[in-house]
Amino acid sequence: MDNDVITITINNCNNIANATIELNKNHLNIKFAPNGTGKSTIANAIFCDSTKKGLSELHSFGVKEDPFLSSSLPLEKVFIFNENFVNNIVFRESEVIEKSFEIFIKTPLYDERLKNVNLRLTGLKVDISKDEELISLLSTFSEFTTKIQFNTDGEIKNNPFFKSITNKQHLFKVPENLMKFQPFFETNYTIEWVDWKNKGFEFDEKGECPFCTEKLIAEYEKEKETFTSSYTKTNAKNLLDFLNYIKTLEEYISPEKYKLLNECITSITDETKIRAIIGQFTIDIKYLQDKIGEIFNFDSYNIQSDEISDLDKKIIDMRINPSVLTMLQSEKTESVITKINTKIDSILSEIKEVKKEIGELRGIIQALANTANKDINGFLESAGINYELVIKAISENDSKTILKYKDRQNKGFEVDKIKNHLSWGERNAFSLVLFMHYALSQNADLIILDDPISSFDNDKKYAIINRLFKNSSTTRSFYKQTVLMMTHDLEPIIDFVVNNKPTGGFVRAYHLQNLNGTVLEKSINDDDMYSQIHLLVNIISNEKLNEVYRLISLRKFIELTEPTEEKGNAYNIVSCVLHAKNKPDKKIGFDECVDMSEEEIKIGIAYIKKWIPDFSYDSVIKEKLTIDSLSKSYKSETCNFFKLQLFRIILELDNNRTKIKDDALLNYIDKTYHVENDFIYNLDFRKFEMIPEFITKKCDEFISINY
Repeated sequence: MDNDVITITINNCNNIANATIELNKNHLNIKFAPNGTGKSTIANAIFCDSTKKGLSELHSFGVKEDPFLSSSLPLEKVFIFNENFVNNIVFRESEVIEKSFEIFIKTPLYDERLKNVNLRLTGLKVDISKDEELISLLSTFSEFTTKIQFNTDGEIKNNPFFKSITNKQHLFKVPENLMKFQPFFETNYTIEWVDWKNKGFEFDEKGECPFCTEKLIAEYEKEKETFTSSYTKTNAKNLLDFLNYIKTLEEYISPEKYKLLNECITSITDETKIRAIIGQFTIDIKYLQDKIGEIFNFDSYNIQSDEISDLDKKIIDMRINPSVLTMLQSEKTESVITKINTKIDSILSEIKEVKKEIGELRGIIQALANTANKDINGFLESAGINYELVIKAISENDSKTILKYKDRQNKGFEVDKIKNHLSWGERNAFSLVLFMHYALSQNADLIILDDPISSFDNDKKYAIINRLFKNSSTTRSFYKQTVLMMTHDLEPIIDFVVNNKPTGGFVRAYHLQNLNGTVLEKSINDDDMYSQIHLLVNIISNEKLNEVYRLISLRKFIELTEPTEEKGNAYNIVSCVLHAKNKPDKKIGFDECVDMSEEEIKIGIAYIKKWIPDFSYDSVIKEKLTIDSLSKSYKSETCNFFKLQLFRIILELDNNRTKIKDDALLNYIDKTYHVENDFIYNLDFRKFEMIPEFITKKCDEFISINY
């Protein structure tokens, strides 16, 4: 399987029993067909299948088999331009299109620069979270500050922990009558001993020691009272915990302050002095705890780009000022503070670079917005749409697209309720270029345009086509994207295939024909497109063709070429012979004719014979233009275009027009495929069936009944 070609098979969808079409990747694939062929069904089937919503809504009437679609390559991201896009995606009140930042700004360039900025933002770390010394220090600080706390007035709370320190009597301030227990107070198991002794008092009712059964001494009750009022397991633990905290932090405390903290336990009895010393120590700890904690939080915080403008001030505020510390003054403390501040200073220099990159990113955002504005507004101007788009893009969370009307002085007025102000043509033309940006922003696997331009005038058609498929390195377009365009308009094929604009060759065109539910696809190449003159000359000069076809083509040829006297006479003769008149005449008024002179006939026939050497007026009428001959030719003819020419002549010669009650059919035969044609170029109708099947069916039915 060629990976550059996607083969899609569709069965039992609306009027399609089966269809197989090909899509060339990275090309514009034009599928040209008249209305009723099933173009929209194919487009909707592909889209619905890509969304996994199923094809049930396309189920063919009167068919039991389920709708089915298969694709040789997966098509997961398919976007289709149709009425749903126009009605639901664009022009919502005063907003031109939702998610405008994603559509117009999020280009690979933006994504790459944003990635660089985010990497820098992620790298803005003081990076102390893995420093074991600081982690341990912060843990000790945290434990200590849960024990020593302050009231709102700044005084230390008189909680049990602090009371244990300020008690007049405790482990290190032993009263005289308990001095004999000093050795036990100074052991490594003091807390357990104090707890054991207090529990032992519960068993002294008999006046005997509960351990040795000796009689209790006379001073026992006094000792017991002193001990139970001053010593508990909790008090002992609190004192030892405090000493353990300052011992852990000893190398961070200046020696004289460390001595002073110890004296608060061992010798100082003035509670006010103890409060001042321990209070200042706690303030120092709280300061460092808050600073280090702030840095830890900063390191775990996901910085956003819109916060960067104030970030340097925040970083400066995180620096630790050693001069505010009173007790935590030592070489060790200074080393820790210097290490942290040095890292903070390095972050400050990095922030300057981040600010620079963010500034550049914002410049890219504005440049992309300006480019999109200029591009779309240039299109609107070229299409004669007197509005302009304004993209306001600050960030991904702050963007908006508004529409402004330009008055005669070119002054802009913001438009609310946009749909109420744009005409149908303006809305659809504008929507197409918005759809282009929308689909490209989604990195679509396939983009479908369902008859996008057929209803526009020629100027708008070319403006739209040129913009959608513009080959430019500076503007986004569908150039080299995989695009499926459904159309019943021949002009895109003329532009792309004949004139090779504007895709530079990345286009494939196909003709679709629906024969009783089977859709046939035929490739259209540049040699399949003929100028009208070229095609007519080809038919006129082909001696193998029915002379009637050659004469019909000759009449059209004369109409399209420069008039001369001989051409004028030839035209009158050809017209008369095709109407089976006994002799040639010419019009002299709206509904008045006179016979042509012998000289005029001679001149006219001479011109005809330049193209059809054996032409004979009488022979054509007697041999080619009889009802029998025409009906036989009709039944044997395989080209539907020629069949329609024969059908029209049969109706006229046999005066059978009144038998056809279908005015639309008569109009179709008389005008659409008679002698009128809007294009300089056309497909060779001998190779491509340009007549809808329902028309030929009606004609075949009429002939079979009447002839």
